[in-house]
Amino acid sequence: MTVGGKDVTSATTSTPVVITTAKGTLTITEYNASTGVVSYTYKEANKAQDHSQGDLSVRDSFIVTVRDKAGNMVMDSLDVVITDTAPVAANDTKAINEGDISVSGNLLANDTIGADAPVTVSIAKSAGNYGVLTVDASGNYKYDLNSANPAVKALKDGETLKETFSYTVTDADGDSSTAQLTITINGASDKSVIGTNKPDVITGGNGDDVLVGDTGGSEIIITPGANYNVMILLDNSNSMNFFKAANGLTYGEMAKKSLLKLANDLAGHDGKINVAFMTFNKVSNMQLSIKDLNGSNVDQLINKINSLAFTDATNYDDAFRDATTWLNSVSSNGYKNVTYFLTDGEPTTYGTTGWINGAYVTQTSMDAALSSFKGLSAISDVHAIGFSKGVGNNTLKYFDNTSDSDLVYNQEWQNYFAPSGYNTVKLSGYTGESAIVSNPDELDAALQHGTTQIHLDSVSNDVISGGAGDDILFGDTINTDHLSWVNTSTGVAYTSDNHDGQSINALKEYIKWTDNSGADATSDQINSYVRSNWQDLLDGRSDGGDDTLNGGSGNDILFGGAGNDTLTGGEGADQFVFLANSNSGQDIITDFEAGVDKVVFADLVSPAQLKGAVWNDATHTLSFTGVGSDGQTYNNSITFKGMASGQTLNIILDNHVEFIG
Repeated sequence: MTVGGKDVTSATTSTPVVITTAKGTLTITEYNASTGVVSYTYKEANKAQDHSQGDLSVRDSFIVTVRDKAGNMVMDSLDVVITDTAPVAANDTKAINEGDISVSGNLLANDTIGADAPVTVSIAKSAGNYGVLTVDASGNYKYDLNSANPAVKALKDGETLKETFSYTVTDADGDSSTAQLTITINGASDKSVIGTNKPDVITGGNGDDVLVGDTGGSEIIITPGANYNVMILLDNSNSMNFFKAANGLTYGEMAKKSLLKLANDLAGHDGKINVAFMTFNKVSNMQLSIKDLNGSNVDQLINKINSLAFTDATNYDDAFRDATTWLNSVSSNGYKNVTYFLTDGEPTTYGTTGWINGAYVTQTSMDAALSSFKGLSAISDVHAIGFSKGVGNNTLKYFDNTSDSDLVYNQEWQNYFAPSGYNTVKLSGYTGESAIVSNPDELDAALQHGTTQIHLDSVSNDVISGGAGDDILFGDTINTDHLSWVNTSTGVAYTSDNHDGQSINALKEYIKWTDNSGADATSDQINSYVRSNWQDLLDGRSDGGDDTLNGGSGNDILFGGAGNDTLTGGEGADQFVFLANSNSGQDIITDFEAGVDKVVFADLVSPAQLKGAVWNDATHTLSFTGVGSDGQTYNNSITFKGMASGQTLNIILDNHVEFIG
């Protein structure tokens, strides 16, 4: 017996007879002589066939010849019908996070190709509502998200957007099938995350985040090496334990918290400090007097502050006279006198016994307070600090003798509540710049402004990762010294010279009173403000942590600040920002991609301003110097990892550096 001209009588599964044609392969695996059964398989050649005459028109035929022992022969044919097959495209889905740049895959992965390979893939359109899809003939696709699209930027955590692209699979003989690719964009809220001044690990999310390594802030430092007599006058009347700030702390609790910080700051002063802590309500009470305050005895002051109770009325008169007596009793040779006067009420009593006329302000109680203040004001700087729901600045300014300009003599009439209506009281004297506070941060700032020098809080080494999204990363603090606002609850104006070093806390207060009518700033508002004004918030302090910043995916802005920082942009077109004339450090960019990433000098406008610039092509390091407004010279370097050799200084400055100052 032969098939296709080949003897198949000896065919077995181990020694099959294989017959190959242009259309396919016939494999004979067994011939049973007793039954005449032939076992076989057929595999189509996986080539496109012409089915223009119908699905049954394409056959692969094999002549079968059977001859008996007598020599008789019969012939027939084995016809294998090769039917037409069409590809079957199945719908695809893919998800991308809002902050990601792109997502990719293959459209054919779940499709049925059929026999007529090869196939090609095409799309009806590439431009979507929120991004662009590109597909090659083999079905490989890439979807690039337009992260600047307003609808994408507006997404929050848990929200999604979808868009659909149609694609067609066509086989070699023209059969086709169409399906859809649906892209789901997962939203992410844009966050603002602020670290502490200790070493932090900060991680962003999938949104366009603002990440700040250190809180910043400043602490009180009286002129280094100078000696001071410090009088702390605290109102411990009943109302201090009644009124509360927005955060739930009573004014008394706020005062304790801030005075504890003040005590520790004073104890660390490198000159000598004599301190007295006096409270006043109906009368004044000397709580404690310490000669040469330091770390070994500051606990005495701390314990007194912690144990305070609040009761009775408000007696300025007795407090000022006793404060004057104490200051006159301590050494004045080489010592400067400073008084902190904290109160939430007007003077309702006077005299050494706390005489009360219904606990209301009268001309007599006001005159007694003003008279006693003259004695104190003659020998001490007096920084008056009031609390917003109590005394107003119109009263308190007469009990403050500090000002950035010459003191002005004033005389005015004011009305104070009394059972019969109002008492009209005359106030006269030189007025200073008292402060009215409504929260702990403002109280801290007011106490700090009462000194002659501000010392910035130290910052630490942080590790900051942006994740997905177009993030802005600050290795250290932000600089908000230029902001100005008015606390409309108290009428106190905060200008660019009276909250230096307060960093993020000042920004929160700025938003609170400029945009929110007294409501606390939200994370979204902080994020939005920083994104719109990041160049103005770059901190030029000369000290900083050795920070590690990783932008992740997205087009990120990385500002290490001072210190020896390690910067990794990640995917996307990233900006590595530097201040040539302020910050000092030897920084490394680990993945600088030429033609995509940029080094940005935010305080220079041209290459000519970059002093002492030298390019070392062996180490790929740009070295330069800067001179700050204080005359100090800063030595800096930036090492570009991933940069090809053969660069020159001009190539670096012309092609890879921007000047936006």
